[in-house]
Amino acid sequence: MTAETRIVAGNVYFDADTNKEIKEVLCSGAFNIEIVSRGRDAMTRKEEIVSSLKSSYALDTMEKEQCRITRTGQILDLSAVEGASALKRYRIPVNMMYKKTYEKSVSIFETFPREEETE
Repeated sequence: MTAETRIVAGNVYFDADTNKEIKEVLCSGAFNIEIVSRGRDAMTRKEEIVSSLKSSYALDTMEKEQCRITRTGQILDLSAVEGASALKRYRIPVNMMYKKTYEKSVSIFETFPREEETE
């Protein structure tokens, strides 16, 4: 879940080929990745999440999807919150930058109905 989302930048332009107005907004949000298990899996594999964010596959996918995910803090051990249960819970805070794109069809001057001129 996001704690805070900020708009970093925005851009508006007209695409003459499609007659559409394109609005782009670059956003940044704080999110948490949580890993939970009943056994030792969460405890022994939590570092895999951090390293997978830097993998070639992840970087290629982020580039394709026009986003970026970076770790912003240490891995937090939240297992004590679970009390007497055997759950292992860890939280990894991350920042995600992403782009939202909105398109809208626009009428250009040549497509407006012409009015007859009167003298």
